[in-house]
Amino acid sequence: MHLRIFALASALLLATLSEARVAPVPASLRSTLKQQIGKTNVTVEYSRPNVKDRVVFGELVPFGEVWRTGANVSTALKFDTPLTIGDTELPAGRYSLFTIPRESSWTIIVNTVPDEFGAFTYDAAKDALRFEVEPFTIPSHIETFEIAFAELGKNVGQLQLRWANTIVPIPLSVTEESNDQVMLSEIKADIIDGGEPTWGNYGEAARFYDKRDLDLAAADEWYGKCTELNPNAFWMHVEHANLLIRLERLNEARAELEAGLSSAEKQNHEDGINWIKGELAKLAP
Repeated sequence: MHLRIFALASALLLATLSEARVAPVPASLRSTLKQQIGKTNVTVEYSRPNVKDRVVFGELVPFGEVWRTGANVSTALKFDTPLTIGDTELPAGRYSLFTIPRESSWTIIVNTVPDEFGAFTYDAAKDALRFEVEPFTIPSHIETFEIAFAELGKNVGQLQLRWANTIVPIPLSVTEESNDQVMLSEIKADIIDGGEPTWGNYGEAARFYDKRDLDLAAADEWYGKCTELNPNAFWMHVEHANLLIRLERLNEARAELEAGLSSAEKQNHEDGINWIKGELAKLAP
């Protein structure tokens, strides 16, 4: 009961201070970082305590106990489309990130109740996922607790917890299916439902529909609008021609390639000229 009262009082105090125009500088500064992984936007909000000549893991942060993964309000994780953390895909939303540190392994916990003060009212029944990771030790000293995105690839990355001489990697990933759903939503909003699409919007939408064998009539139309808005995009004439070849509209494909060749010649783009001449040769009767 005393812990709950303390947690409530602390949370109310922090809320009051955050709304006040005159407030002391907190000992553990609040930080926000953002990163795109695939088509998913990930945001982390956390507080950053300092070592201050203390033994961090095993003393200041006890082994085997749930930690808020920072200071003050628990660390928040927010993402706008599904995100896989470890091996579990979670729906878009705002979550809390808790951890249980140990010498040789850490438990990573993503909880469905965000913005709790500390871990005083943490409820394991509200966990969205739990899994184990191995920390590793570094020779250098990190004075201020840091969360960072690292090891980034097309659809993957790590969320790394860094403090004292310890780094804890948390794997993140996004599926192509999730990316595709976001892309379809963007195409609908930016092109199908109106708006003012750029040549690049039309080109990416056409390429997406083309490569995934969706509405090829729409892809055909959007390729045309792309090169109409940007006559210098000779490579898009080639992509359009390849679609027309698939549709067995060879005369139109040849005309697209000739338009692309003309564009490349006007720009004195030797690589483009040679490339398109090679594509035209493939269509020679």
